[in-house]
Amino acid sequence: RGGQRQVFLIKADGVTKVPASDQGFTKQAWVGKTTEVYGAWDKLSGISRYWVSLSKEYSFDLANSLRSWELSDTDNRKVIGSLALPVSRVTRLASDLIAGATVIHVLSTKDFSSQGRIYAGGEILEVEQKIDETHFRVAREEFTGKLKRGLGNTLDQLHFVGETVSDQAFFYSVRGETSGGIFIPSVVGRARLLLRTDPTPPTTPGAPKTSLAPGQSAASFEIKWNHSEDQESGVAYYEIQERADTNPIWRTVAMVPGMRSGQSINNSMIIGDPGTRTLGYAAADAPRESGHFYSYRVRSYNQAAVASVWSLQSDPASTGQISEAIKNVSNFPNPVDIRQGDYTTITYLLGADSEVTITIYDLLGYKVREWQFSAGDPNGGRAGPVFLKWYGDTDGGEKVAKGGYIARIEVKSPKGSASVIRKIGVIH
Repeated sequence: RGGQRQVFLIKADGVTKVPASDQGFTKQAWVGKTTEVYGAWDKLSGISRYWVSLSKEYSFDLANSLRSWELSDTDNRKVIGSLALPVSRVTRLASDLIAGATVIHVLSTKDFSSQGRIYAGGEILEVEQKIDETHFRVAREEFTGKLKRGLGNTLDQLHFVGETVSDQAFFYSVRGETSGGIFIPSVVGRARLLLRTDPTPPTTPGAPKTSLAPGQSAASFEIKWNHSEDQESGVAYYEIQERADTNPIWRTVAMVPGMRSGQSINNSMIIGDPGTRTLGYAAADAPRESGHFYSYRVRSYNQAAVASVWSLQSDPASTGQISEAIKNVSNFPNPVDIRQGDYTTITYLLGADSEVTITIYDLLGYKVREWQFSAGDPNGGRAGPVFLKWYGDTDGGEKVAKGGYIARIEVKSPKGSASVIRKIGVIH
């Protein structure tokens, strides 16, 4: 209206929105490092170079700055490095906080100071007291009695339930400079981002499970995992990786949002479904080729792009039976250097649950190591891919000498019996 933009605050339901003033408004984001922050902005015509700064207040103030103005030249992006940012203590609003309110209702006041500044959404406030475990009282000016809200040139405004509340936040500001030395919008610039730190990774998701029953095969199926949690910035998305048969290489096939519309937890996806939301990846969409086994693992990222540890891998999902009792026998690396505790992985693919015996001989024919697996044993006798680690040791736990060794894999299964030989080199 009148050529000026209108800012709206939107609730987590994605529907409810109310107009808000542009004064003191800035986008909020998370950073995963305490040593550097990154910002980007739209280029403006007539600007010959840009400057950036980092401050604890909306409008740059040297007394509250963490980094004074740095030149970005003509580039509209800049990393501010060599920082030592404190990690934000974080909670969230447990109910709406209206403009002028004197009490702040949060999920928890634990670990927060009883007095001092806090950041509710993009507004700076000062609290004078922890009323209890879930409430702060807003401080007032000593002589005027004015509420200490909308500090640092932010705005005393409405905040919705669920908005972030923290004891630390940082404003990334930008100013442009014309060839005539005029600063746009002003010498103090404009805050483009309100940043909070969250270097802690989310919890590790659970091992994915497929919707296929034992012995069932399909070209498309669901995988589901126990969701991750991140108390600070929240889980942003999951990365799903797939491994086919005995291929040792994992490949990313999907990135899925951590939350569904309506803010429900998203901890599943359909493999082989063109309608799956995969954040730009198409590898998960095509139905899987028949006659293979596919395994999956998952990790999560928080809003600061910090990744969790990978989950355990899923049981292999079958897309159709294979005719052979055993195939794809290999090992990697080959040769293997066992001096530093390295190992070689013996791999093979079983067409059905099988009795398996793996025996390693030296070149003189002496047995040095043996494994026996019953049919269905997930360590070596279950249908699908098997990955068995050999650390170059004997049955007695001693390290073998360098040289050549023979691995013999004997299989007895409903698809018949088979024996396969594999040469393995050991170096010291």
